[in-house]
Amino acid sequence: MPQLDLVWLAALTINKPDADTDNWHNLTINVGGYDVVDHDFALGRGGAVGLGRSQAGLAKTGEFPSNFESGLLTDSSIRVGIRGSNAWWPQHVFVFGRTVASFEPSRTIPLAWRGEAPWEKVSTDRSEGKLTVPVPLVRLGDSSSVIRSVLLLVQTRSGTDSRIRLEITAETNVVLDREIGDTPQDDLETGAANWHRLEATAPFTHGDLLSNTSSIRLSILGSDAWLPERVFLFGLGSPAGGVGEMVTLVSIPEWDRGPLSTDLDEGTPSFLLPLAL
Repeated sequence: MPQLDLVWLAALTINKPDADTDNWHNLTINVGGYDVVDHDFALGRGGAVGLGRSQAGLAKTGEFPSNFESGLLTDSSIRVGIRGSNAWWPQHVFVFGRTVASFEPSRTIPLAWRGEAPWEKVSTDRSEGKLTVPVPLVRLGDSSSVIRSVLLLVQTRSGTDSRIRLEITAETNVVLDREIGDTPQDDLETGAANWHRLEATAPFTHGDLLSNTSSIRLSILGSDAWLPERVFLFGLGSPAGGVGEMVTLVSIPEWDRGPLSTDLDEGTPSFLLPLAL
């Protein structure tokens, strides 16, 4: 099983009153009775501590002093909480990791997901919520795993008021074509992260995408330039209500392709995204 040298925490606060927090978020990963990860995250916009109502966060640990094997994880290994009594009410939590590069390049792999199932609030005040909650493992898919929806995670370096568009073509069939914008989140604002779960119009596989060199395209629909910080795309085996197997489709932890804009003096209207191995 692959060894991991860092992990990412992505989260979305539920759109309900008093769901936000101004406390640090904490992630622990326990292997064989030892906490191999115990990391505090500033998930807010621009690296602020806390996370607002209906807002997404995305942040990573530093590289671990000692790597660990993903195959040793159990459904109780990964837990999330906060470092204070200002309770937080999550809607989704997703943890993914980077494999150690050895004879092959490092890869980004899904690890754990907790979604629409009823959430308790988390807080260090036991009258407000649980101290921590487990994030169950996901099943790691392969090139033949059926994908019915995708999770797009983006973080913005320089914001825009324009919408963006994600298109996925499997072989010769367009299986997803969605405009993204006008959500309760801080859509594509400077320093913000965004979480978008999008259903495909037809099921497809990672293998289907390999036969098309222009399978995944990210576009902007206006002249107000947008510069991403990072872009991740994951395929899920279930439609919006579930998860099933997960497959990494795109992993760009550091965006280096320049801004997007329909004004060619400001940027490029669209980019083909590299398919993850």
